[in-house]
Amino acid sequence: MKRRITMQHTFSIRSTGRAAAGVLALGALLAVSQPQEAAASTTANTKLLNVVTVSYKDASNNNTFSANASTQVTVNLVKAGLNAIAAPTGPTGPWGLSCLPAVNTPSGGTITTLYAMVANANGSDTYNFGLSAASGTNTNGALATNVTSHFQFLKYDGTADGAQDAGTHTFASGIGVGLATGTSDTLLFPGGSLDSNTFAPNKIVVVTYLDGKKQAFLVSGVSGGSAATITGNNTGGAYSNLASTAGETQGQLKLAALPTTAIDGLNVGANAAPDFDTHAVDFSVPVAELALVQVSVTASVAQTNTDATVNFTLAGSTQGPTPVTATVACTDGTWVAPQLTISKLVRNVSKSGSFVGNLGTASADPNDTLEYQVTVTNTGGDANKVAVTDAVPAYTTLVAGSTYGTSAATPTGSSIFAQVTKNGGTAINIDMGTSAVESANVAAGDATSTAAKSPINFYLGTSASTSAGGTVKAGETFVIIYQVKVN
Repeated sequence: MKRRITMQHTFSIRSTGRAAAGVLALGALLAVSQPQEAAASTTANTKLLNVVTVSYKDASNNNTFSANASTQVTVNLVKAGLNAIAAPTGPTGPWGLSCLPAVNTPSGGTITTLYAMVANANGSDTYNFGLSAASGTNTNGALATNVTSHFQFLKYDGTADGAQDAGTHTFASGIGVGLATGTSDTLLFPGGSLDSNTFAPNKIVVVTYLDGKKQAFLVSGVSGGSAATITGNNTGGAYSNLASTAGETQGQLKLAALPTTAIDGLNVGANAAPDFDTHAVDFSVPVAELALVQVSVTASVAQTNTDATVNFTLAGSTQGPTPVTATVACTDGTWVAPQLTISKLVRNVSKSGSFVGNLGTASADPNDTLEYQVTVTNTGGDANKVAVTDAVPAYTTLVAGSTYGTSAATPTGSSIFAQVTKNGGTAINIDMGTSAVESANVAAGDATSTAAKSPINFYLGTSASTSAGGTVKAGETFVIIYQVKVN
């Protein structure tokens, strides 16, 4: 049997009210798991040395003799489950137990969530980790597709700590015994019990105060110290000599302020130096490593105007028996399907017609000039490769040239036949030629001929080219106008 922590998190894909971010799934001060602390008050690998001495004199009482014998006991590791919490965001007080705000991302985008994990064993222990994710369905049967997920341990500054999807992570932990003399930032531990390989500089550790508050610090220095020893005899025998002993040198853990760093939009850190003289430490609670874990999930929406879900489970298991399970669900993520609406209106320019109140119909006499208005609006997530294909209506001729202006910079015989505006901004002239991009961040286009039924192409959005559409972001609106003359 393995001891494990399970983080279950549901991301929703919504199609209505997409522009608004969701509410917090948990309150700002709500703990997301119950502490799983070790049932121990002494650090693992502490050496319990006990020496007994017999002293005596000879019959004359002139000579003194001594002999000693000893026993040594090593304290075992008592395994403990992981506590899954939100990352620390304050110097003291509420222990950062706030969830990230819900976010929207376009279909095909990635949502990242930052957690903190603390192992409260009485010594350093290694945990196995794994992440699984699967697409889900809604009541309409819509699927989230192309789902991928990863997890990454991060250092205090947001850089990677080990490989992506690393299978194991060793958490440093130990139970202190006091404050080093003359310091306000250095904790003492039983000699030889600190593992200097896991309690390494720049690791984040959590200290609990007597008032119950917690604070995160950086390790700035570690000294393992040494346990008391006795040499000259072995335990369990009968001895007539006095063995030499060496006293304990206690281990020291020097801590420093945890600087504030922006990770996934959250200011992680405290910017407060330890002052254990004035803020008393609770030495019955382990001083434990805090590991930042970033979970990222990428998904697409198979249909527009539907909902779907993606579930992931991050599991961390000790390499020992007796499983302990905790769950956490903080943020609600929304992948938004791209959804473009398109409308087309027409007005008779020769008869001073208007687009206002127009339902896409008009009447005209031969030789009248008609103007078409095409409106494309994105009511969903980002849409890529957006192209609008149209054609010169039958029995008409495309108007090109002086109506919207001409350009000497375009190739000979080319002329401006349409205009495009983005979000009501400056109109971009569209030339019949295909050799130039009118505006890479608004639109490009071409018309192969002014004759009836000739193709007309518009390429909209950021990074549009003369042959492919660009990206139209959520909420953006493009308006295209061009004119034809009735034959």
